[in-house]
Amino acid sequence: MNYKGHLTVGLACALALSLALFVAVAEDLFLALPLPFFSLLHPFFSLPFFSLPFSLDFKELPLWILICLFGSLAPDLDHKHSKIHRWSYTGSVSFGAALYLLSHEPFQALAVTAALVLTVFLLSRLKHRGFTHHAPGVVIFAVLLYAAFSVLNFSSPVVVTGFGVAGYLSHLAADFFSTRSKRKANKASKQTGKRASK
Repeated sequence: MNYKGHLTVGLACALALSLALFVAVAEDLFLALPLPFFSLLHPFFSLPFFSLPFSLDFKELPLWILICLFGSLAPDLDHKHSKIHRWSYTGSVSFGAALYLLSHEPFQALAVTAALVLTVFLLSRLKHRGFTHHAPGVVIFAVLLYAAFSVLNFSSPVVVTGFGVAGYLSHLAADFFSTRSKRKANKASKQTGKRASK
């Protein structure tokens, strides 16, 4: 799948997560609506997973969506011809410069930028669809995101990390299903070719 496909899947994932969080927070809003359908949902809203153990600041929603989109491209940082690989150094330095200018903690912003550049450098040395396309890549991505946004004192680093990991997983799922469908198509065309030659 190309980067446009991954971005589309990542955007769909980000919008679904945004809606789920909004619904979780806006339980009272939905239940107060004079529509019978929403009152039927009351037992669903009272389930334990709707009590969120972290704070939400919906002013950060654009950032959450951007991080999800970044996550949807991040596994291809190890592919030298991918768009994200070509943009990664410039993007890391630009992100770091903006962080430095906007941050109350310039040293921490520089540390996050250095970590980003080092991570991009190390990932560019890996084989494509290796480490970054498996569970250890997801875990390291999640740890790095959480650490970066915690150090930068964001109000909801758990949410930012969740959006990033969701984007990352959307990439892996899209690759899995697109590769699987290509294999089926190739197998079907080979079988059709064999039948035609008989």
